[in-house]
Amino acid sequence: MKKNLKMRIILQMIIVVITSSCSHYNTNLDRALRLATSNRVELEKVLAFYQQNPKDSLKYQAAVFLIENMPGHYS
Repeated sequence: MKKNLKMRIILQMIIVVITSSCSHYNTNLDRALRLATSNRVELEKVLAFYQQNPKDSLKYQAAVFLIENMPGHYS
């Protein structure tokens, strides 16, 4: 009985950890795109361009980093 209860608790903990860590949603990127208003289309074009070619994965990550850090850095 105790062994079955322990296994159940462990299984539930594993399920919670797996489901909470499987999110690919990037809130910082989404927030930056929402704040971009009229430039959003251009920023999405940049992201789409670098997503096309697997060789550009580092360039895509760099573009995401720059776009995420754009809010608050303008003149």
